[in-house]
Amino acid sequence: MRQPSKGDFTPIEFIEAWQESKNKEEVCAKLDIPFNKRNKIRLGSRATAYRKKGVPLKKFPRGNWSPREAYDWKYLSFHAQKVLDQLDVGGTPEDGGEET
Repeated sequence: MRQPSKGDFTPIEFIEAWQESKNKEEVCAKLDIPFNKRNKIRLGSRATAYRKKGVPLKKFPRGNWSPREAYDWKYLSFHAQKVLDQLDVGGTPEDGGEET
């Protein structure tokens, strides 16, 4: 087996880094690779491939969005309109609003 170079890691190293981390940034740090978009995609793809092979890797939350978090969409819509009204923002004659 060849020796891994910097940025190259074994499946065991990947699994340990993934399972012991809270997010992909920590995984990158543990694997000594830069935290950038390319590596975030690379790590996520590798985790997905491992899961498809039956390796029970945990899933990280996606950004600030939590699917378990319930939003009151009617209230948010009302609030957005209220802010627009306070700013006295009108539309254009084409969309039925007033020209400002």
